Amino acid sequence: MTIKVTGDVLKVRARFTDREGNFSNYAQTSISVERCTDGGPEITDLPLSDTYLTTPVGCLAGSAEYIDGNYVRLTENTDRVTGQVAYKSSALAALTFQQYEFDFMHDVGYGAADGVYLYFKSAEIPLDEVGTIVVDNIPSKSTGYVIGFSEWHNQIFITYKDQVSESASFTFAQNTWYHAKIKYNQDTNEIKVYIDDVLYLTYTDTERAVHTWFGLGGRTGAASSGHYVKNFVAGNGV
Repeated sequence: MTIKVTGDVLKVRARFTDREGNFSNYAQTSISVERCTDGGPEITDLPLSDTYLTTPVGCLAGSAEYIDGNYVRLTENTDRVTGQVAYKSSALAALTFQQYEFDFMHDVGYGAADGVYLYFKSAEIPLDEVGTIVVDNIPSKSTGYVIGFSEWHNQIFITYKDQVSESASFTFAQNTWYHAKIKYNQDTNEIKVYIDDVLYLTYTDTERAVHTWFGLGGRTGAASSGHYVKNFVAGNGV
């Protein structure tokens, strides 16, 4: 049996055997599921732990699909698509010390592009990882922080409202899972970005407006790759 979320439909496809072991034809049914209509569900209990081994707590936007029992695929290996898993939380936005963790991977694609990102302190769902232009002059809509992990640029980015504040070089291998950890101190405005528990970026910003939307995203451009995320955790950090 396979279960797949596509658009606003949950598709279930199954094949059964009779008592003699003979396979039936495939049967498929579709069940309506919630897609993002705003910033996502309000998270009140922290820490949030959304593994994606079961149906995501967050809502799905754009090209994002839930692959049952495994992960969320933010994009397929298709040009010019963008997908997100979205949440919002006043409780999380009020924390002095915030920490976000997740695993991510891109598969083999044409040119391997573009990247995966975390966003937080946002009032909209941003559409790309470096705060530029996504496709056909569609702006990224970033209104908060975006932490981008780009296999196309071979870089890690910290951006705020589409402006790159800090970056570091990193070569992301295909078909390899990485663990990202982002620590944010709302008192000092310091952001630290780790990959596989190694610190790669530290940046101290000025004070910024507090918005409550956060989540994960991925996108492709003229080149493409599949982008996958799992084991998303958000809550209090030190």
